[in-house]
Amino acid sequence: MLEDTETVLGFARTMTWNGRNPVVEPMHGIYPTGVRLAPKEMNTVKDHVTRDNELGKWFLEIDGPKLALG
Repeated sequence: MLEDTETVLGFARTMTWNGRNPVVEPMHGIYPTGVRLAPKEMNTVKDHVTRDNELGKWFLEIDGPKLALG
């Protein structure tokens, strides 16, 4: 059960992809909503995102280098 922050962070830190572990840190403060990317920035993101046909927007794979936005 993912009941508290430490459990979630501990679980996330054990994940691997291509033999690499993610950098996992808690987010402090309020997560902003309504943030939008400019069309040019969104096109850059879309080039690195693959969505699952069955799960649609709820599952995506991000590949490629880190994206520099803004």
